[in-house]
Amino acid sequence: MKKKHIFILSISIFILGSLLHFLYEITNDNFIIGLIVSKNESIFEHTKLMILPIIICYVIYYLKYKNNKDLWFSKMIINILVSTSLIPIIYYTYTGISGLELTFIDIAIYYISGLIGLIVANNYNKEINWKIYLIIIIIIFILLTIFPLNIPFFRE
Repeated sequence: MKKKHIFILSISIFILGSLLHFLYEITNDNFIIGLIVSKNESIFEHTKLMILPIIICYVIYYLKYKNNKDLWFSKMIINILVSTSLIPIIYYTYTGISGLELTFIDIAIYYISGLIGLIVANNYNKEINWKIYLIIIIIIFILLTIFPLNIPFFRE
């Protein structure tokens, strides 16, 4: 993938995630919508905001360019795993060091995590059984949405 495509995808993921941030509230706390978008301001819920935009962007890109399907969606899984992992890592590092919690930094973390996820995924060149990984990721995130653990990661 070319650098300009990485930039375009990163902006697209950022915009979609930003729009989805308010979808749960707009739909009057719809349970089904809450399974796939942020229901509150916890770090966990913000990691969920990365998944659907990545999937949508990768599907659109695939339909447009008809890349090697299995490799392309393997890259998508790597992007999801890297991006959703980086959000809490960067957040807890910066808040732990600085003691601050600033909205503009949280927004920057979301964008940076998505961008790094795209860069790492772009350099990944091994096919995996992406369908199984996608199902597992979706099931885990749905279960943790319904049954959040009693740790700060899941609290507002």
